[in-house]
Amino acid sequence: MTIKKREQVSVIMTKQPFSVTLKNSLSEVEQLMKANFIRHAPVVDGHRLIGMISKTDLERISFLEIDGEKVTKSKYFDLFTVEQVMTKSVHCIQEDDFIKDAAEILSLGSFHALPVLRDDELVGIVTSTDLINYLLKQYN
Repeated sequence: MTIKKREQVSVIMTKQPFSVTLKNSLSEVEQLMKANFIRHAPVVDGHRLIGMISKTDLERISFLEIDGEKVTKSKYFDLFTVEQVMTKSVHCIQEDDFIKDAAEILSLGSFHALPVLRDDELVGIVTSTDLINYLLKQYN
């Protein structure tokens, strides 16, 4: 097996990923994720990345209890905004960086998706699953 060592991340990234804005409600974000079978959504202002929100972020607040009373899903989504729940300091990668660079960052295990930028503009996303699928293709 020979792995192509110098392939750019743009080869495996999802181009034009689904994204959300600060104007979206958490219910809308959850619906987008469910309908499109995604776990991560970049948060953008125009084409500029300002954060990431994940299915895990939404699940984290779904276990909310206020004054000993469990809050229903629709109620807790109304209590928070995308800005309050998203990760603001996001690790990113440039589209001409190498797949190996993305693998090194994702191997740290802190998160499972990297926004891909062209300068400051969001152009894609690469996930742990994308990397695994790439590696599996190397065996064919």
